[in-house]
Amino acid sequence: MAGRRGFISSLTIRKHLLYPPPLSLHTQKDTQTHTHIIPAMKFLATIVVAVSSLVAMASADMLQINNPTQGTVWTTDEWVFLGWSGNCKKMGNSGRNVTVDIVTGPPNALRYVATLGHINCRGNSVKQNFIVPTNIESGMYALIVRTTPQASFTNLFEIKRR
Repeated sequence: MAGRRGFISSLTIRKHLLYPPPLSLHTQKDTQTHTHIIPAMKFLATIVVAVSSLVAMASADMLQINNPTQGTVWTTDEWVFLGWSGNCKKMGNSGRNVTVDIVTGPPNALRYVATLGHINCRGNSVKQNFIVPTNIESGMYALIVRTTPQASFTNLFEIKRR
């Protein structure tokens, strides 16, 4: 008899999965459970929206560097350009003189090599020309554009010493 009862219960469960009972058949206990779930879901949705807004604000302050990119090769003592999209108007007047540093090493332990120069990312400019310093050894490097509150980084690219 126990086997038959299990079979009937599984049929009932399948029936309710395919054809859920109308809301009016829910018990008082089910209604109480749902009243606790809905505020929790609203709270979670509020948290998600707040975090998304913070990420969007932080991203808005970062520049998207489009040159140099991975595979770019610069040579010391030659003209190159830093290209970007976005701007740093939220930095105020300090956005007119943002430092661009050359760094090397793994992402979790970058080491300063030299300052490439400064950019004005507050206006409509999206490109700045520089001469690569002559004292840099051949190797793989990245740039850090010191925007605030969060710096902008390039991928690794190569610099060859002339």
